[in-house]
Amino acid sequence: KYPDCGKNEKYDPPTDVTPTDINVLYSGDEHGDIAKRLSTFCRDSNKENEKNYQEWKCYYNGESDNKCQMQKVLENKVQTKITTFDFFFDLWIKNLLRDTINWKSELKNCINNKNTEKCNKDCNENCKCFEKWVNQKEKEWNNMKELFKNKKGTSQNYYNKLNNHFQGYFFQVTNEVNKDEAKWNQFTEELRKKMDFSKANTGTNDSQDAIKVLLEHLKEDGKTCTANNPDSACNKPQADRIITPATTRNPCVSGGNASVGKITSVRRVAKRMQKQASVRHDGDISKLKADAKLGEYSKRNVERTLNTECDITLEHSNRDPKRSDGPCAGKNQGRFNIGENWKTGGTVSSKDHVFLPPRREHMCTSNLEYLQTNISPLNGSDGSVKGRSKINDSFLGDVLLSAKSEADFIKKKYKRQKASNGFMDEATICRAMKYSFADIGDIIRGRDLWERNGDMVKLQGHLKTIFGHINKSLKKTLNGNTKYEKDGEPYTKLREDWWEANRDQVWKAMQCPTTTKPAVIIIKCGTDTPLMDYIPQRLRWMMEWAEWYCKAQSKYYGDLVSACGKCQEKKTECTQGTDDCEQCKGACSKYETFIKDWGVQWKQMEQKYKDLYGKAKIAANGDETVVPNGHTTDKDQQVVNFLKLLIPRSDKSGSKSGNTPYSTAGGYIHETADVNNCNTQKVFCNTTSKDNYAFQLTPKGYEQECMCEKRPKAPQKKPEVPKVKPPTSACDIVKKLLDGKGETSSIYGCNIKSDVNWECEKNIDPKHAGACMPPRRQKLCIYYFGNPNETRKIQTQAKLREEFIKSAAGETFLSWQKYKTDNKSDANLQNKLESGIIPEDFKRKMFYTFGDLRDFLFGTDISKNH
Repeated sequence: KYPDCGKNEKYDPPTDVTPTDINVLYSGDEHGDIAKRLSTFCRDSNKENEKNYQEWKCYYNGESDNKCQMQKVLENKVQTKITTFDFFFDLWIKNLLRDTINWKSELKNCINNKNTEKCNKDCNENCKCFEKWVNQKEKEWNNMKELFKNKKGTSQNYYNKLNNHFQGYFFQVTNEVNKDEAKWNQFTEELRKKMDFSKANTGTNDSQDAIKVLLEHLKEDGKTCTANNPDSACNKPQADRIITPATTRNPCVSGGNASVGKITSVRRVAKRMQKQASVRHDGDISKLKADAKLGEYSKRNVERTLNTECDITLEHSNRDPKRSDGPCAGKNQGRFNIGENWKTGGTVSSKDHVFLPPRREHMCTSNLEYLQTNISPLNGSDGSVKGRSKINDSFLGDVLLSAKSEADFIKKKYKRQKASNGFMDEATICRAMKYSFADIGDIIRGRDLWERNGDMVKLQGHLKTIFGHINKSLKKTLNGNTKYEKDGEPYTKLREDWWEANRDQVWKAMQCPTTTKPAVIIIKCGTDTPLMDYIPQRLRWMMEWAEWYCKAQSKYYGDLVSACGKCQEKKTECTQGTDDCEQCKGACSKYETFIKDWGVQWKQMEQKYKDLYGKAKIAANGDETVVPNGHTTDKDQQVVNFLKLLIPRSDKSGSKSGNTPYSTAGGYIHETADVNNCNTQKVFCNTTSKDNYAFQLTPKGYEQECMCEKRPKAPQKKPEVPKVKPPTSACDIVKKLLDGKGETSSIYGCNIKSDVNWECEKNIDPKHAGACMPPRRQKLCIYYFGNPNETRKIQTQAKLREEFIKSAAGETFLSWQKYKTDNKSDANLQNKLESGIIPEDFKRKMFYTFGDLRDFLFGTDISKNH
């Protein structure tokens, strides 16, 4: 059994099924250059055990009996995941299409390059990597198809998964990116036909063809790409070089790639601000860097059990145990429920237009809220030991405990929810952990936007007290340095420097394995400390809001697709008053209500962002190259300072609008957030394509279905007198059975005729002892009315008649084959038969067979068990 499985299932493939090994190349869920993310693969695609690969072992033994097991090598630790083949199939398709879009956008200029004499090193290398990637995906798909050989009645299920991803995501995005390319339009039209044809045939063959067509097209692109960026151009001495222009896929940027120019990334600005914070220490970082192992806690001597951040337990704390059982005590367990409303204003004691993530509202900070700052060691009475502040080391212990507990909560919550909500990927878990890491940083630095809540007011009061004591202790440890002497309450400068000095330890604590046994969960989110804490909280929460909006939109969209499925299949019957319409209308109403509720919040965030970006443009006038007012307590000013660094120099005059992707809230979201969970409509600005607008009240493709109640009710038809269908003629039944049969063909289910002896005991009913069964009767064809699989189909007299006729025809056909074999000397037998002459001795066999068939019908057959 595997501990990270939601239901602790056992991976136990059936003994009669051979598992299929599928080594899947995975590019990860991070944003940015796909070639860079696959850099190890690009250098050596033969290393199938490197970090970009996921090793899957799958078997498929029917719709309800299928599993896939994944073992992912991560920092020398093997993590096992088990899921259904359905989920694995869905995940593989989604990642294939997402990576295709990333490659297509990234290589667009390389594929269209006409100057093959000059070397474009990036294009040359990336095109070769792209070709390797396509070959790898084709290899994976061929392995996937091996599993389809065992599918049983699930073809429509796989068609629906393919169709949803192609129609609802792939075509939408790629057509926007490549709308001017005739070749691409022709290709996508071919794919659409494949999907439509597959739907009509409800089979997987054409669905598989859709993937085949996609891979073949990508192969052509790869060949074109490498041909237009040849090695020969780059291998020349002193080869001319081409600098690849900046590209963007941001749908909220008007004018396309050419109008944007060089873009400063949010990550680069955050890195710049973090670097500025680190150099402000002026060599005194060692005095601020705390060590939890040297701290003191309410339970004496427990610090001796600390070796690393991962050893932190509830005992390593100076909280009031009477008021707090631990960091997560009293926190809401439902903070990761999809669709959970984000609160604002008086309901959460936050400013208007600040929407509080449920994750932040219920973060594991209870121990920090109830720190005992009036007693040792947090009251500062212990002073310093060997130049170290006891309060500093002890305080870090509680910060690490809060961070580690928060990360544990996130990992366990996601793992519990993955079965029902599909939170399988570690990237989602890591993203939530990074958001909480950054929020802890804002709490410590006094930047937290949730400042009016009673618990947070209490927590901030404790922090002011603690940092006041740390500030006093520094006068001794800094050897007379008065760096923080004028830094009065709330000690902003000191708190920012303390966080920078200790943030790496906080992140290490969050990456520790969970401590609940036996289900220990190990999730690593990169070795580098994230930069998320240097992105202003308002902007982070806006990103997080968009990501959770997409999760919820996907859920409501899925409910709608399911509820309106019958309506879409039979549009003429889905009218006012029908059950299908009522069901569909209800789902559409819920979807619309959800969009409206969340849309109101988006409009408010959008407006606030617009105001702050306008101030950033004004602040960007002049030649400032550093962030002014770096220690401001005005949270809005922090956002302005950050946005100012994202504005390109061409946009630093208040009269020019510029064309940066960050000029709108929607543009910022598409540069920073992961909105791939949004189905069909995922564009956060209503300027480019309204059909793809994320807040469109009705999903694209379901406009008519959601309006079904406005269709007039179909007039009631007069009941028609059913026409009595004449029975199929015996000759037509025989013609259908023997259609395509040759002179030596077999008849399914019927016995081949052979010479056997008369049988007088084994097959005779004891009541008729003394009777003997002729060879003809022993080999009689009774399959169509005697086999259980066939008899269950016989529900009417007409069907019974048909089955007896088929048995008689099969018997006669095979008996004639045997008769011709036994009478080879007469070469004209077949010609005589075709002229209407039946040999008398064969005709006599037919009479006997006719009688035997009658005995079966009336129950007078004397064989054992009838």
